[in-house]
Amino acid sequence: MTEPSPKIVTPILRDLRELGWQFWDPLDLVADRLHCDDEYDNYLLQALGYFNVGCSVAEVRDYLSWIERIYMGAGEVDDALQRATELATAIEQHYHTKVRN
Repeated sequence: MTEPSPKIVTPILRDLRELGWQFWDPLDLVADRLHCDDEYDNYLLQALGYFNVGCSVAEVRDYLSWIERIYMGAGEVDDALQRATELATAIEQHYHTKVRN
Protein backbone atom coordinates (compact mmCIF):
# COMPACT_ATOMS: atom_id res chain seq x y z
CA MET A 1 0.00 0.00 0.00
CA THR A 2 1.34 3.42 -0.89
CA GLU A 3 1.39 6.39 1.40
CA PRO A 4 -0.83 9.33 0.42
CA SER A 5 0.96 12.27 -1.11
CA PRO A 6 1.58 15.11 1.32
CA LYS A 7 -0.56 18.16 0.74
CA ILE A 8 1.30 21.09 -0.76
CA VAL A 9 0.81 24.19 1.36
CA THR A 10 1.09 27.34 -0.70
CA PRO A 11 1.70 30.73 0.90
CA ILE A 12 -1.94 31.66 0.23
CA LEU A 13 -3.21 28.50 1.93
CA ARG A 14 -0.84 29.05 4.84
CA ASP A 15 -2.18 32.58 5.28
CA LEU A 16 -5.79 31.39 4.99
CA ARG A 17 -5.16 28.76 7.65
CA GLU A 18 -3.80 31.40 10.01
CA LEU A 19 -6.87 33.55 9.46
CA GLY A 20 -9.14 30.56 9.93
CA TRP A 21 -7.55 29.55 13.23
CA GLN A 22 -7.57 33.15 14.42
CA PHE A 23 -11.21 33.96 13.63
CA TRP A 24 -13.17 30.76 12.94
CA ASP A 25 -12.72 27.40 14.63
CA PRO A 26 -16.25 25.94 14.71
CA LEU A 27 -15.10 22.50 15.83
CA ASP A 28 -12.84 23.93 18.56
CA LEU A 29 -9.78 22.12 17.27
CA VAL A 30 -7.15 24.76 17.97
CA ALA A 31 -5.70 22.75 20.87
CA ASP A 32 -5.05 19.86 18.47
CA ARG A 33 -4.08 22.05 15.54
CA LEU A 34 -0.80 20.24 14.96
CA HIS A 35 -2.71 17.09 13.95
CA CYS A 36 -5.55 18.72 12.04
CA ASP A 37 -4.09 21.88 10.52
CA ASP A 38 -5.85 21.19 7.21
CA GLU A 39 -9.32 20.55 8.70
CA TYR A 40 -10.85 23.76 7.33
CA ASP A 41 -8.84 24.09 4.09
CA ASN A 42 -11.72 23.35 1.72
CA TYR A 43 -13.98 25.94 3.37
CA LEU A 44 -11.27 28.59 3.45
CA LEU A 45 -10.32 28.04 -0.18
CA GLN A 46 -13.99 28.12 -1.19
CA ALA A 47 -14.44 31.40 0.68
CA LEU A 48 -11.47 32.89 -1.16
CA GLY A 49 -12.88 31.56 -4.42
CA TYR A 50 -16.17 33.34 -3.76
CA PHE A 51 -14.29 36.64 -3.48
CA ASN A 52 -12.49 35.79 -6.70
CA VAL A 53 -15.82 35.70 -8.56
CA GLY A 54 -17.09 38.92 -7.01
CA CYS A 55 -19.04 37.82 -3.94
CA SER A 56 -19.43 40.24 -1.06
CA VAL A 57 -18.29 39.87 2.54
CA ALA A 58 -21.94 39.22 3.48
CA GLU A 59 -22.22 36.38 0.95
CA VAL A 60 -19.01 34.75 2.17
CA ARG A 61 -20.14 35.26 5.77
CA ASP A 62 -23.40 33.49 4.96
CA TYR A 63 -21.49 30.60 3.36
CA LEU A 64 -19.24 30.18 6.42
CA SER A 65 -22.20 30.46 8.75
CA TRP A 66 -24.08 27.81 6.76
CA ILE A 67 -21.07 25.49 6.88
CA GLU A 68 -20.95 25.72 10.66
CA ARG A 69 -24.68 25.66 11.42
CA ILE A 70 -25.93 23.18 8.84
CA TYR A 71 -23.09 21.21 7.25
CA MET A 72 -21.13 20.69 10.47
CA GLY A 73 -24.36 20.42 12.43
CA ALA A 74 -23.55 22.95 15.13
CA GLY A 75 -26.98 24.57 14.95
CA GLU A 76 -27.42 28.07 16.30
CA VAL A 77 -24.28 29.15 18.14
CA ASP A 78 -24.28 32.58 19.80
CA ASP A 79 -21.11 33.96 18.20
CA ALA A 80 -21.17 32.00 14.92
CA LEU A 81 -22.30 34.89 12.73
CA GLN A 82 -19.78 37.26 14.32
CA ARG A 83 -16.90 34.81 13.78
CA ALA A 84 -18.01 34.18 10.20
CA THR A 85 -18.15 37.94 9.58
CA GLU A 86 -14.69 38.45 11.07
CA LEU A 87 -13.20 35.67 8.97
CA ALA A 88 -14.92 36.81 5.77
CA THR A 89 -13.67 40.35 6.35
CA ALA A 90 -10.13 39.12 7.06
CA ILE A 91 -10.08 36.94 3.93
CA GLU A 92 -11.42 39.79 1.82
CA GLN A 93 -8.68 42.08 3.13
CA HIS A 94 -6.09 39.35 2.51
CA TYR A 95 -7.41 38.90 -1.01
CA HIS A 96 -7.08 42.60 -1.79
CA THR A 97 -3.59 42.99 -0.32
CA LYS A 98 -1.87 39.74 -1.36
CA VAL A 99 -3.71 37.95 -4.12
CA ARG A 100 -4.68 40.88 -6.30
CA ASN A 101 -1.31 42.65 -6.05
